[in-house]
Amino acid sequence: LIGLQVVKQGTMSNIYLSGGQALVLGTQATTLEVGRNSYDPLRLEVLARDPSGNFAHEVTKTVSGGILGGLLDMRRDVLDASYTSLGNIATAVAMGMNEVHSEGLDLNGNLGGDLFNLNPPVALPRSSNAGTDVPTILISDIGALNASAYTLEFTGGAYQLINQDTNAIVPLVPPGIPGTADGITITSTGVPINGDSFLIRPSYDAARNISVAISNVNELAAAGPVRSEADFNNKSDATITRALANDVTNAALFTTANLVFDSATTYQLNGVGASLAYTDGALIDLGFGWETTISGSPEIGDTFTVEKNTAGAADNIIALKLANFDDQGIYQNGAISINDTVTALTGEVATLTRRADLSFTAQQSLFRQLQSQREAVSGVNLDEEAMNLTRFQQAYQAAAQVASIADELFDNLLNAIR
Repeated sequence: LIGLQVVKQGTMSNIYLSGGQALVLGTQATTLEVGRNSYDPLRLEVLARDPSGNFAHEVTKTVSGGILGGLLDMRRDVLDASYTSLGNIATAVAMGMNEVHSEGLDLNGNLGGDLFNLNPPVALPRSSNAGTDVPTILISDIGALNASAYTLEFTGGAYQLINQDTNAIVPLVPPGIPGTADGITITSTGVPINGDSFLIRPSYDAARNISVAISNVNELAAAGPVRSEADFNNKSDATITRALANDVTNAALFTTANLVFDSATTYQLNGVGASLAYTDGALIDLGFGWETTISGSPEIGDTFTVEKNTAGAADNIIALKLANFDDQGIYQNGAISINDTVTALTGEVATLTRRADLSFTAQQSLFRQLQSQREAVSGVNLDEEAMNLTRFQQAYQAAAQVASIADELFDNLLNAIR
């Protein structure tokens, strides 16, 4: 069930868990039991209760080997890691696609809302906390998220964030609370007391809680919010590229803008006001929340229009961005996509599974060897016992024959002297 270490001391033996926790020291025995995690009551842990029975502390991390150690290793190395990785993926999908969807226009003529619902992460307080503070956690940078869990401790009158995998202090920017680190922003609303502690798992439950936010297909914002076109009566063959929104919160986003050329190198907004310089292929951003480019050599009077994409019909530019979102660079400054992360997660789980299978095969072989060694000392070999019975039977028969011959010789001797 569990890996142990036995240390002999004279005529006695002290017994320890593989991680060093003492179970038996002399005549004192520590009891193992199951209890609830001090942060997450739904999570069970292995506790060690002192010989007096008054105090139990968590020893899950010191348990290894055996069935229990294997289950705990699987929970830590496979389940927890997979939950977090899937949560990171779900978070990236929800937040990233919501951002893209908000740039689109639905069939009702409205800007897109959230495509997915995603619960924000929570800070789980330790059961022994005495303060009133419950920090708020927000994910501020998808690309900076990692697969770690954190402990937020209030000590010496200040908060510090500790990575549970490395036990290293993670610096908050700016120092203290509110502060940001590893893609999460932490704020405080209550009064903490020295010794208070919180468990933070930024995306642990995200994959379980993600859901679709819209139920009406007309609310799917597949089209771009603005469109651009060259006037049919233009004299030149100059062209305008598709206008793309760069700030959907701009109040002037849907204001119709006519770019009327008053010379080969200048144009006016709506044909009035100051002339604006034109450069072939240069980005045009007039502060309306969109941007576009014009290419070619426009003639005087040529007009190009950027306006609201009414009803979003016959336009799928945002739908294409959503469809290709999984191939976009999200993590590590755009170097790794969601597809890359899924592939890495699949490979990691497969590697761990294969490693466990090989370890199981090796342990089975070791078990059989140890079993054979034990049987050689204290076991019963039926073949050997059968041979011994035959030998003893033959020895008994031989002894009986000796007794019979001796009896016969004695009788002959008596007859001879009568």
